[in-house]
Amino acid sequence: MKKYCTIAIILAILLGLTIARAEEKKVVDTKFIAVSTYLIAMTIFDVETTFAAIKNGAHEANPIMRPFIKRGRGATYGMQMGINAIVIGTSYLMKKDPKWNKAWWVIPSVWATGHGVAGGLNLRYVW
Repeated sequence: MKKYCTIAIILAILLGLTIARAEEKKVVDTKFIAVSTYLIAMTIFDVETTFAAIKNGAHEANPIMRPFIKRGRGATYGMQMGINAIVIGTSYLMKKDPKWNKAWWVIPSVWATGHGVAGGLNLRYVW
């Protein structure tokens, strides 16, 4: 579990650094990196607590994620990080657009908070 978590964190940091260097400074700033990192960190928390809970006898309640969980961490992280890429990309486009640039942070923050709540609920089965 530690190995996968470390790899995912390193990938998230590299993704953040790559975006920060490649994009305009006005769009990708400290706030954008912080919100994106929050999303990725909460996703990792959710996935890792899910696998820890399953190891202790729990089962995945989400029917959409169940097949990915059954295939293992690779499939689960692939699905979750793919969704995160779409959410972060959407928030980037929103931040770039003057019509939406005040609300760009809402979608990734809500999505991340959902992962945090799910991970917190998983902790009931971890200890």
